[in-house]
Parts: sequence; C-alpha cells; structure tokens
Amino acid sequence: MNLSQAAEDPTPTVIPSPTPAPPPVIGQDLFQGFSLTEGLTPYIVFGSMGVILLLTLLAVSLVLKWPAWLPWGRPRRSRLVDERGVSTEEMTLGEHLIELRNRLVIAAAGVLVTSMVAFFFWNQLLLFVMDPCKGCLFQAIRPTEQIFVIIRLVLFAGVILATPLIVWQIWAFVAPGLTRTERRYIVLLAPGATVALLAGVSFAYYLVLRLALCVLAGECGELSTIFRSESIVINLSIDEYVRFVTRMVLAIGIIFELPLFMYFFARVRLIHPRMLVRVRRYVVVVAVVLAAIITPTADPFNQALVAIPILILYEIGILLARLAYRQGSADEPTGAVTP
Repeated sequence: MNLSQAAEDPTPTVIPSPTPAPPPVIGQDLFQGFSLTEGLTPYIVFGSMGVILLLTLLAVSLVLKWPAWLPWGRPRRSRLVDERGVSTEEMTLGEHLIELRNRLVIAAAGVLVTSMVAFFFWNQLLLFVMDPCKGCLFQAIRPTEQIFVIIRLVLFAGVILATPLIVWQIWAFVAPGLTRTERRYIVLLAPGATVALLAGVSFAYYLVLRLALCVLAGECGELSTIFRSESIVINLSIDEYVRFVTRMVLAIGIIFELPLFMYFFARVRLIHPRMLVRVRRYVVVVAVVLAAIITPTADPFNQALVAIPILILYEIGILLARLAYRQGSADEPTGAVTP
C-alpha cells in the first residue's frame, strides 16, 4: 500500500493497548518454587528435618535404655505427698530421670506431629505474620533464608498447637510432688493464665506490633519522618522480621501472666503484698527498660504502649496478692502461725 492509498483509506488504524499487569500480592514472589504444587522441595526439607529429629530421639533413648513400651501412663511409682509435704513413697533419682525423659519424648513427638500438620498451611502462616506490615518490602538475603523461615514458622505453630499436650506432660511430672492445696490453686489458675496469654498476644499483634511497624515503614505521617530518611529505602529481611514478630508477641504474652504469678506466689506465702508495694519504684524502672528492649522504635509513644500495661498489670497483681493473703488467712485454722 502506497501513501496515496493510505490517505484515501477511511479506516483508522487501531493500535491495541497493552494489557495492564495484575497488582502484586504480598508474598506472591517471595517463595517461588516452594509451594505445595511446584515440586517436592518442601517435602524433602521438612521430611529430612523430621528424620533427623526421630534419629536423635532414638539415639537418646538407646543411651538411656529405652523401656519395654512407650510411657503413656502414670509413673511406675507414686510420688504423691500429703498436706504437710511429706512424700508417701519416693522415687529414686534414676526413676525421676526416666520419667522426665519419657515426658520429654512424648512432648517432642507431639510437636513433631503438629508441625507436620502446620506445614501444609505455611503460606497462610507467612501471610498472617506479614500482615501487620502491609507497606513493607521483604527479601531473602541468604540462599537458605527462605527454607529456614518456613521451618521456623511451622515449628512455632507446632509448639502452639501442641501446647495442651506439653502442659499436660509438665503437669503429670510435677503434680505428684505438690500438695493438694497447691494442685488446687494451679488448676484454678490455669483458665485465667490461658486467657491472660491470649490477651497479651492479641494486644501485641493487633496494637503494639502494628503501630511499631507503622513507624518503621514510614506510614505514620509526620511521626515516621522523625526516624526515617528519604534517601533510605526500607527492605526488610524476612528472617529478621519473623524473629522480631515472634519475639515481641511471646514477650508481651508472657508479661500479661504477671498478675497470676503474683497471686500464686502470695497464696503459697513466697511473697508478701507489702514487699510488692515497697519495690514499686524499681518496677517502674524495670518496666521502662523492658519496653525499650521489646519495642524496636526509639519513640516514647510505642515504648509507653508496653510500659504502661506492665505497670497496670503490676498494680493488678498487688491487689490479687492482697486477696490471696486474705484468703490464706481465712483458710488457716485458729492458732496457726503464718510464716
């Protein structure tokens, strides 16, 4: 077609527009080749880890002379004590070590099974951990960083899922050595301890963690400009990020158990409410130091989000300790001497 024919042709030339690329999804390109549908690499890695753990447990069992069958039942000899704390029938040191080994093996086997279950949901776990930092760019610096992040996540989830079994094994080992009153206190405090731990984890994940990462990622307006330079591009290591999230969530979750520990120790007469009141000024300093260690930012706002709840929990613990002493005094018979 010459130029004259192109000028006489009334049909306009249509140039197709390029197809827009789909928006990126968080975590979509982070672990290419590691999904369940793209090869057997994850199964090989996790299977190898399970085989190594089983071989280690087998070696330890052979060294310690594995018993005739698995120890799912009670100890071979009763370790119950009376109310005075006098043992009715003592176990030898070797029997204590054998029972401790058995409990540890059962707990480790439970963690291994639950970790294998959690492995099938590692991508969902990763997205859940990455959710508080929506504007962050994650990268893997070392060649093995992706694999170890997956292993760390599934083991962390496995420990959480196996917590009932772990707690039961600890209780089965410790309970025979406690008095009836001490066992009753622990059983009554167990539901409250669970609720306090969940409250602390939720507080850390949905409030403290998100606000801290908002400042670090530069998404909090003028507050972020105080601690960020425009010439610095923030790219987070996924391994360091996962370590940071799990460490902060666990630390704040354990801190929320403080009032219950104070109540229990006061109930068994290990601490006195007056002593807790006298050391209150030092607790303020400890709370500020803990807040500075737990929170990654240097701004006082995020540190106050951790320090203030610690002080509030300590005051609640003082009230519970006073209540525990009053209950203990009411339960003691007339004429009994309080230590």
